Amino acid sequence: MRMQEIDIHDYARQLFDARGDKAVVEAAQKARSLEEQGQREEVETWRHIEAALKQMRGPHESRRCADGSSACSPTLISAAADPPSPAPRSNRGPELSG
Repeated sequence: MRMQEIDIHDYARQLFDARGDKAVVEAAQKARSLEEQGQREEVETWRHIEAALKQMRGPHESRRCADGSSACSPTLISAAADPPSPAPRSNRGPELSG
């Protein structure tokens, strides 16, 4: 099921509030994982969530690693944990479980 744009932004805000700077990385990793599984519609949703998170973060915020530093190495980027479930809605968002 495809999410409405307003639902994507609501979900991105909840994810950002819960995960902070790690939210963008987690959304990107989730999209990549779903892409490997061939779930195109879910990939599109997570890419929109990732874009909304980047917009919330602002243009002057540099990419941050899982440890909070700006100098990332592949070992510092944490695996994406499943984000918290969004508030109940009649129009559910993307599937959140692994």
